[in-house]
Amino acid sequence: TLSEDSAVRAVVGDVDAALTSAALPTDAAAAIERLKAEMLEAANALEFERAALLRDQLKKLQADDAPSPSPPPPRAKPHAKPRKPSRA
Repeated sequence: TLSEDSAVRAVVGDVDAALTSAALPTDAAAAIERLKAEMLEAANALEFERAALLRDQLKKLQADDAPSPSPPPPRAKPHAKPRKPSRA
């Protein structure tokens, strides 16, 4: 049906977008290809929950292999105003 086709296309689209967004080491790329093939088989067999789980594994694998973003630069501290001498 149309909604099943849409679900398959959405899952496949998510994986393709994840794969093309970053270059991965060979081992990770091979694992991703294997998971992608398994996900497509699940989606074609209308096992959408399994396909979604495989998609999530693919995203996690890509996130684990992606370089971590550098931390933001430290914020400058505001200068303290000079205190007025106290009258004693």
